[in-house]
Amino acid sequence: MTRNKRFVTFLALIAGTWAACGQSVDRGTQDGGATVMVQYGAESKSIALASIAPIIVEGNTGVQVSAVIAKAFPAAVLSSVGADFIAPDGFRPAAKSGCRPLIPIPGANLDKGVLDPQSANLLWAPSLGYGGCMGVKGVSQILMVNLADSGQTLQVRLDAAMVDVDLRFQQTTDVGEEQRINLQNLVKSSGITDTPQDFTFDLEAADGSHPSADHGGVLLTWEQLAHGTLHPQTRNLAFDAAAGLAAYWNLSEARALILHP
Repeated sequence: MTRNKRFVTFLALIAGTWAACGQSVDRGTQDGGATVMVQYGAESKSIALASIAPIIVEGNTGVQVSAVIAKAFPAAVLSSVGADFIAPDGFRPAAKSGCRPLIPIPGANLDKGVLDPQSANLLWAPSLGYGGCMGVKGVSQILMVNLADSGQTLQVRLDAAMVDVDLRFQQTTDVGEEQRINLQNLVKSSGITDTPQDFTFDLEAADGSHPSADHGGVLLTWEQLAHGTLHPQTRNLAFDAAAGLAAYWNLSEARALILHP
């Protein structure tokens, strides 16, 4: 083999190694830059981060979130909108109780968040004091909402404490052909207790009825809650067969999830 052929083979091996290493995380454009989908209402636009000049914000270098939104939707008024961030694996900051109250991030703070042009990792200005759960790795989607709009909520109760969880920002999983919220994850997100596994649970339907009250006072276990899911728009609540529950626990529209010691 000549020297030139050996060199070409060496380059091909390097290129193949790079391609293989990047298979699980590569969302980039042909030049290696990341792209992010920005959704506002029913409209979505894909933005190449490399098309926007990066800047430094309190020591963090990247493309400002506000600039990405402005490129996708130039007519959007930042002071009127908020944003949520979704990772490729479906992670959303509101899944963590420490970040749930922060979402949606108000438009006034979006110029203090930056996205790495190559990885789309999200960093925030230290002055905001956001927790680690706001540092989303490899943002794939930015969801914009009007701050004046309210979404569907489910109330989580423990004694006198009540937390209204906005379902728009909860992490979802595929259940059949639907995106639904796992009930265990919803309780964790509420932050109403650090030890939800120590409680039993009741449900409240939209009409105020409770399945337990009508069927002998039996309550749900934490393990059974793992098999329950909630539709984020209709609040339809259902359990899969593995929960071993009667059909009356499936609610056409749920209003609250109640913890009992």
